[in-house]
Amino acid sequence: MTSTDIIAELKSSEEFFERSGRCLTEEDSGFSPVKGTWTVSQQGAHVARTIDCFVGGVARPEGCDMNFEKRVAESRAVTSLKRARDGAAKSYEAARKFFEGKSDAELNRFLPAGPIMGGQPIWAVVGAIAEHAAHHRRHAADVRDVDESTLSKNGRVQTQRIAHDVARRLVG
Repeated sequence: MTSTDIIAELKSSEEFFERSGRCLTEEDSGFSPVKGTWTVSQQGAHVARTIDCFVGGVARPEGCDMNFEKRVAESRAVTSLKRARDGAAKSYEAARKFFEGKSDAELNRFLPAGPIMGGQPIWAVVGAIAEHAAHHRRHAADVRDVDESTLSKNGRVQTQRIAHDVARRLVG
């Protein structure tokens, strides 16, 4: 995979992530489909923090920063969908800048051993970024399809069914 391929993959991932949430407004920022789950704005912030984590993990000789509690707290503190979207855009841009112009030798450098993609070439994090964003864009799109009657005693199961239906509609 070349740096041009990586940049194209990151742009595509960002576009799909943005497109899936276009129907959401700032009024939706605090909505979560089931009490106790992450809100729309927290989902977006989490995507941004995770992109930063992956890129930081390939940039640092010691790999990924394992302070998950810090990233979760940062994500949970976000209450504005605009702030979450701006953060995701900034994180995608930083990722593209990091990979821009990297040589094949640099892209094929292996990550240090560890629990997060240890031993993989650094370019492999791009697939992880795209997959993680896809997972959360599905959840962001769910919120427009959930109504109070759906959240019965089996609310979590029903919400998961809706999520799968929404994901099928998003991908055709």
